[in-house]
Amino acid sequence: MYLRIIVIPLAAMKKFIPNSLIICFALISLGSTSEFPPDKYTVIKVEGSITYLKSGIKMNRGDHFSSNQKLQFKSANSRAAVISKAKGRFVLTPKKSGRTKSNLLPAMSNISSRKGEILNTIDLHNYFKENLLLLEKSAVMVKVKEYPLSKDNFFYLTYEHNGESIAKKLDFEGNDILLERASIFTVDGETIPVPKNIQVTLYHRDETKKESSKISNFNLIMPDESDLKEELKIIQSESKDDEFSSAAQAYLGQFYGKIDADELKVWLSDNSFQNVDLPSKK
Repeated sequence: MYLRIIVIPLAAMKKFIPNSLIICFALISLGSTSEFPPDKYTVIKVEGSITYLKSGIKMNRGDHFSSNQKLQFKSANSRAAVISKAKGRFVLTPKKSGRTKSNLLPAMSNISSRKGEILNTIDLHNYFKENLLLLEKSAVMVKVKEYPLSKDNFFYLTYEHNGESIAKKLDFEGNDILLERASIFTVDGETIPVPKNIQVTLYHRDETKKESSKISNFNLIMPDESDLKEELKIIQSESKDDEFSSAAQAYLGQFYGKIDADELKVWLSDNSFQNVDLPSKK
């Protein structure tokens, strides 16, 4: 199939077509050659340093920018989470060819929504690895026969504080291990500053045998909650009501660490986020 284009001289057109229609044809022709307008995005979070090349101003949370703006990335690891109501969430990264060119990569969306029950040692190692986001508290159900829970059998964390190794026993309710910011970061009865990111080691203790079994190392992520709320407000303002919770969890999983969907919904509701479907009570 092909299209044959016939060029008719303007003088010939005037014999058959009114001047008003000729003007319309000219306007349509001019409009068809223009470029599509650039997409508009809102910045959710910036990691590293990104500046607008023309002004030299640093990109910050809440900025609105166009997809055709030139940016400068201060390092190859600099990136930003951005969102558009029409296009969705993206991750802004530098292109390999240079730090003044950028990529808009689709953000993570397919994630495991609930942690479920941990029934074996492989699942236990897989859950407690890499980055785990802890807002205020989290309950993790563990039913691993090798690691029972009782008065003399429990899990504990260790971490470094002021050059000392701190060991913190984790409380439990039934089969649920409880991770709580307030409890973990209380040493000798004194509350210590909660770090935003700290490496911890998980152990299981058999007090009867006086034996400890190392489970894994992982990073406990505890961002400033005021910053987190501002980031999530931006996501909510650019998302449909029924998509907000899943968009929030996907964003947190990509930029912070894994978090259970139901626990996140409760936290969002407790912190005045509207239109959040709370999980059904067990």
